[in-house]
Amino acid sequence: MVRYGEEFILSIDPGTFKCGIAVVNIRNHEMVFRKIVHVSELLGIVEVLVEEFMPKVILIGDGTGHKFIRDLLTRKLRGKPHLKVVPERNTTMRARQLFVSEARNPLEGLIKFLKSFFVEVDDLAAYIIALDYLMGNLDRHDERRRERKENNKGK
Repeated sequence: MVRYGEEFILSIDPGTFKCGIAVVNIRNHEMVFRKIVHVSELLGIVEVLVEEFMPKVILIGDGTGHKFIRDLLTRKLRGKPHLKVVPERNTTMRARQLFVSEARNPLEGLIKFLKSFFVEVDDLAAYIIALDYLMGNLDRHDERRRERKENNKGK
């Protein structure tokens, strides 16, 4: 059960067939829930998580399938909590790095590195989307994108 006074965000790494989900504590950035689900299961799980954690916002990465996920959640949740589509850049690669970094020793690290190419890390990608949002990295991505557009206009 959620502790009194704690605030959370729920983030989703969307995909065509499966999605990663993470619930993250806003104060200490701890991931308190993570799961990879088939798209058909997403709505039911999100509804349960919204009821249990009452997230301040639901983040949806702007990758493959995000429009379908956004529309589905918008229709069913009716704006409570607020949905926000956010840029996701290299989240899968960074999720693989996080997966490997959880190793306790070099041998386990090597094994995890080799496994990382065959293990689904969508839940960790959702966690990284949440961390980027909490640390303000998404604003920097948007600024760089705007700067590139401005620079390309002059060419």
